[in-house]
Amino acid sequence: MSEQVNKMIDALDQDDHIEAETAFKSALVDKVGAALDDKRKDLAKTFVRAGETEQPAETSGDENVDTVQPTEQPDTGA
Repeated sequence: MSEQVNKMIDALDQDDHIEAETAFKSALVDKVGAALDDKRKDLAKTFVRAGETEQPAETSGDENVDTVQPTEQPDTGA
């Protein structure tokens, strides 16, 4: 068992409910933090794998993204 769990059990055995609560919260924070770190690592691995398999889209070379083409304005009859 973790150190926090042992502290919680000892505190409950001594009827020290405040210390037991503190130890419980500490143990919970550690456990949730470890689970989040594991999920972050798993998620990061999927990003790396996805980036390796994706190929850049091929273009025909006709696209010119630096210039803006004007659009026709509708005739309002004025």
